[in-house]
Amino acid sequence: NIKLTLLALIGLLLLGSQAFGAETDKQNGSSQDVPASSPTDQGIGKKETNAPAAPNISAKELEASIPVLAKVGNMTITWVDYEIEYANQSRKKFYHGKPTDDAVAAFQREIADTLVTNAMLVQEAKRRKLKPDAAFVKQKLDNYERRFAKDPNWPKARARVLPILTERAKNESLRNQV
Repeated sequence: NIKLTLLALIGLLLLGSQAFGAETDKQNGSSQDVPASSPTDQGIGKKETNAPAAPNISAKELEASIPVLAKVGNMTITWVDYEIEYANQSRKKFYHGKPTDDAVAAFQREIADTLVTNAMLVQEAKRRKLKPDAAFVKQKLDNYERRFAKDPNWPKARARVLPILTERAKNESLRNQV
């Protein structure tokens, strides 16, 4: 799951493209049957993007080009976040084969609800003025460093990906505290 997440982030940052859940599974050699339907196939929402083709764009420009699934207070949940979570969770839930369209649609709503709930938990933690556990965050980042030290894309993507991974680790720590 961590590798899929990092590959998606690297792909997004280096290529300036949308998340690529099923494509990443193929690149990783996954042979599990994962539903290939997209959120728009099930009517969850329409995602439009003006994702830049050039990899040399600023972080602010990249962030502005990512399609938004939902806004919860001052937090934004992107379709990239959704697609990464959907790819991770669908492999676990649908490992046995191809689910029905109704099962996929219900699961997609469940993933979106989970992401919104997580954002609300982070905001509640911030409202309570809780601080992320520095040891937890450091451990998470050290795990990424060890896991991807040999990946040829890691040195190029590290500077751009590390702030995102740090923010995610901090948010996870805050959610755990709430």
